[in-house]
Amino acid sequence: LGPSPKCPNSHWLLTSIGVGESGYRCTLDLHCRRLLHSLLRGLSSLHCLGIGAVDSGERWKCMFAQYAYAHTAVPTFVENSALDAWQTGCIFTAALVPNFPNQTGTSNGNCNAASNYTWRACSNNPENCTSAQMATMNMYEGDFVKAVQSTATYHAPGNGAFVHSCHTHCEGLSGPWTNFKINGVAMKDAVHGWWNSSGTEPAAKFTYTPCTYHTKSQPHKCNPTCIGDMDGAHALEHAEL
Repeated sequence: LGPSPKCPNSHWLLTSIGVGESGYRCTLDLHCRRLLHSLLRGLSSLHCLGIGAVDSGERWKCMFAQYAYAHTAVPTFVENSALDAWQTGCIFTAALVPNFPNQTGTSNGNCNAASNYTWRACSNNPENCTSAQMATMNMYEGDFVKAVQSTATYHAPGNGAFVHSCHTHCEGLSGPWTNFKINGVAMKDAVHGWWNSSGTEPAAKFTYTPCTYHTKSQPHKCNPTCIGDMDGAHALEHAEL
């Protein structure tokens, strides 16, 4: 591969509204946009990867792969769950932290705080979801895949992706690195093939996409290699280490 190849692990976070009345994502809030803009203002090395050149008020987007990926020029391999365990709790079923936007704590969000208990149980473990909830989770997974695939970067020669359906977080740092497979190809082998490529080959050669969960039968999981994936509570503990 060419200079400075990148393989981000579980850090593609969607900027979406959750299922609860207070469904919330920081980037959709004006206060948070201003905060992120102020944090980025002095980071000239970022220059927002081209985003800031369009509108300085949009520089908050540089913090999120959903937007920055489209402006990435180095060879990139996306390794992520389309139904990431941190996201289902801290984005999809999250709520505003107490006293927002004047909170004094530094907690990792108000996760799994949806008022409907069944949604909290579902977001913590998809096997607890009803058929209707699982269909909604599949919509979230579909939105994730669409966000990744909608950019020219995804299709550019020299790039690749291993986007799976296992409900986990930071899985590339533990056992799933060797266990999770798509079409018989393990995550580690997918990355290894891409890393040792020429950097000019079609992205499709190194791209693996997820299946969708079963809505009317159990187990809901569609990938039998998703053994050892974690529930939402463990994902939060792992993220805070």
